[in-house]
Amino acid sequence: MEIFGTGFLLWCSVAVNAVVVATASPALILTPYIKKNETEKARNLSSVDKSQFLNVVSYSGYITVDERYNSNLFFWYFPVPDQNVTETPWIIWLQGGPGVTSLAGLFEEIGPFEYETKLKLRNTSWGKGHSLLFIDNPVGTGFSFTDSDKGFIQNMDECSEHLYNFLQQFMTIFPELRKAPLYIAGESYAGRYVPAFAYKILQMKKMQRDDPINLQGLMLGNPVFNRKEIVDYTRIYYQWGLIDSQGVLAVKSLQDAYVQAINANDYILANHLRNQLLDKLDEMAMLQQSYNILKDNINVSGFMSFVDQDEIKEAIHVGDIVYEFANGTVHQKLIPDFLKDSTPKIQALLENYRILIYCGQLDLVAPCVLSAEGRRRSWYWSQRENFLTATRIPWRYNDSVAGYVKSGGRLTEVLVRGAGHLVPIDKPEQAQKLISYFIRDLPFRKPQNFHVQDSSNGTIENVVELPENGKVTYYYSAAGLIASVIINVILVFVIVGGVLYYLRYKRRSTTYFYEVADEDSSITDGILTMT
Repeated sequence: MEIFGTGFLLWCSVAVNAVVVATASPALILTPYIKKNETEKARNLSSVDKSQFLNVVSYSGYITVDERYNSNLFFWYFPVPDQNVTETPWIIWLQGGPGVTSLAGLFEEIGPFEYETKLKLRNTSWGKGHSLLFIDNPVGTGFSFTDSDKGFIQNMDECSEHLYNFLQQFMTIFPELRKAPLYIAGESYAGRYVPAFAYKILQMKKMQRDDPINLQGLMLGNPVFNRKEIVDYTRIYYQWGLIDSQGVLAVKSLQDAYVQAINANDYILANHLRNQLLDKLDEMAMLQQSYNILKDNINVSGFMSFVDQDEIKEAIHVGDIVYEFANGTVHQKLIPDFLKDSTPKIQALLENYRILIYCGQLDLVAPCVLSAEGRRRSWYWSQRENFLTATRIPWRYNDSVAGYVKSGGRLTEVLVRGAGHLVPIDKPEQAQKLISYFIRDLPFRKPQNFHVQDSSNGTIENVVELPENGKVTYYYSAAGLIASVIINVILVFVIVGGVLYYLRYKRRSTTYFYEVADEDSSITDGILTMT
């Protein structure tokens, strides 16, 4: 069973969050204050007691996104310290699942805090140089709640409607963020939330509806856009050496059935078969999880005991709302969305915004190679060729290769070396650096002996300089390739001619030898056969 990210889910039996004790302060819902134009009061009420959180300034509370069912999204906002919030880029983080709390991202991946036995500051927080906003999305996830089973979303249109409604209200309370460059980020199943949310913002911008949102880009970790991109799981397990050819044959019928279910658009069966396929592959490989092939276990819920304390819940204004790390009802309600394709939205977004896709190479759930191949097959936008022809370069960090970068046509693709599904956990420093580079549109640092140059005929040359007894430069260009082919063909003809000449010479020598042998009876057949 999966536990996080693309199905990174603990199955939960509670369908609707509810208030269970009446002694604590009620959950702080800010929408009524916004409606009464009491935004300053809403802001003050949402302020979090920083003495509980290492003197870090933050705000939290609820915003109603569907009044019919009293559906409310919980947020926790951290303005960038010691910088101008209006001018500083800010990041919205959405967790995957579907149904996993974004507090996992806050406490385990990118937020200002980390928690083991006690709370401490994170050295690699994405909050260094950026404001951060964590949203428990969709409704029912984490501290977010609804009063009705009908309040849960069933598709990305409903998801984007909720998030857009939330954001407009949120920026009414924090208007300084209107002009700040916004980047929407997430991982795994958030590869569906984020494009849907961004596409909604783009649509409303074109319609000139509502106040503007200064969206600049998207940042996605090991995202899931389209199930058809990543069906050949056995190939990945086989190439990592986790199963052999017999293992491939053992699950072939199961994988074939999964592909057929996808092609038939049977989302219920496809979801079931995919889980079966991954479980079977993990069983054969004796893996306890599929998110990093080098780890036996992954725990991202250690912070739960901290946020579930009464004084902490009081400090972040959640009242007695039942907290769920992963909500099974959210997951079940979104099964009809399992086979939907985000590609059309992505293509439209690439015409307007920059997109970063980073992928941990050790992930088996959303494998980098299959995902990248799928994007190259199915994504078409006006600057597609700029991306496809861009040179993939090694990215150097701390005197070692941290990954590989391909960037062009508003799309940047980074394979993070040594990381799995949860890149900020496995490679926190590298993750922090790569999003900083992307947001500021800075070039990734290449190894000193790697250069890319434009040749005189307009082709691209990869130049590798080897600092050994001076610099020896090798050029790989279109002209060089043609010359190399011609030389190799000439060499082949020379070699073949030499072999033919040798065989003719040998045949003549052998004939002469036998003729001499026939004339001289002293050379017997026994001597010729070495008997």
